[in-house]
Amino acid sequence: MRAQSNQDSSSSPENRDHDGESKARQSGLSAIQHKHGSRGTPIRNQPAGCDCTTGGNPFRALALDAQLERSFPQQPVTFLAGLLAPILMLFHLVGPVPADLGLSNGALRACQTTAHCASQTWESSNPTADFNRLSSLVRQSPRTLVVDQSETYLHAEASSALFGFVDDLELFADSEKGQIQARSESRLGDSDLGVNAARLAELRSGLER
Repeated sequence: MRAQSNQDSSSSPENRDHDGESKARQSGLSAIQHKHGSRGTPIRNQPAGCDCTTGGNPFRALALDAQLERSFPQQPVTFLAGLLAPILMLFHLVGPVPADLGLSNGALRACQTTAHCASQTWESSNPTADFNRLSSLVRQSPRTLVVDQSETYLHAEASSALFGFVDDLELFADSEKGQIQARSESRLGDSDLGVNAARLAELRSGLER
């Protein structure tokens, strides 16, 4: 009778529920131990001054998870990066220097599109004198830097006032043909809003004064 009573007690609903809860808890602890390692295993990326070992204790591992999460907050970093990204982009609007600057077959390159490039050819009775006059005007232009110049060729970089977009300005004095060739092209963007054409028109106007 006593054996029968013990058997009935062990198979009662309350005992079965208790056994199931114990197995579930043990399964959860095993998963935590598997994630955080065995006794004494250090947590990776631990902050300075943190005793970040699990010690084989799964509950300590959970506490360390929370501690590390507080030590390395992700949302503030992401938010800060989102604020700084547009500002940092302002310093990367220069664009690469075109590899095909200069003369090709004795002339400046033709514009592939007029959306962000302008070129003009001006007749000149004295190309050398006009070239020197234009060179002086370019050097006096705001936010314009002459980076290469010879007796007949000039390359300058002109930057916009607000965002610092760079346009490449080129001049060439062709004494054989009695011409001054001028070319201005934006490095970045699909449209220059007429800036390059206006730059050449201003140089031409200054040459005629």
